[in-house]
Amino acid sequence: LQVADELLKDASELRRPSASLDSNCRTSNATNVTQQAPAEEQPLKAMNSVPDVRKFRPFTMNLMTDVSILFADIAGFTKMSSNKSADELVNLLNDLFGRFDYLCKMGGLEKISTLGDCYYCVAGCPEPCADHAIRTVEMGLNMIVAIRQFDIDRGQEVNMRVGIHTGKVSRALPS
Repeated sequence: LQVADELLKDASELRRPSASLDSNCRTSNATNVTQQAPAEEQPLKAMNSVPDVRKFRPFTMNLMTDVSILFADIAGFTKMSSNKSADELVNLLNDLFGRFDYLCKMGGLEKISTLGDCYYCVAGCPEPCADHAIRTVEMGLNMIVAIRQFDIDRGQEVNMRVGIHTGKVSRALPS
């Protein structure tokens, strides 16, 4: 009970800076829009030249109620990448994400995508499963073990941030 109280206190402290950050972002975005406002007719021309995306990629939306998604990214990736060649970075990410792909397969998760140094996977979608949350947390814990082994194999330290969402998601399927 004491641990839960401490976590709630920490969570409320984390929210405070977030509100001021949101305010700063809104102010910054409004400033940027004002500074970059095109001539009156330009937005109309731009809107007329943008193709209707629905004509190219029709899709069907589905609500999935019991899904867990894992998001992971390398902490300090920009700094790490500044002293590596493109080939070294690609090899590093392929090695690490290959290990994660194996863990996904073994844990019954579905890899969604990688984007740069970010790795995304899901349990409970496209095939529903009752233990989606457990599978996803186990995936996160197994990733920690894989990262430690990766560090030993490569002789360098890689740290990752891992987050998990559990609950409802909307899924878009190409028609």
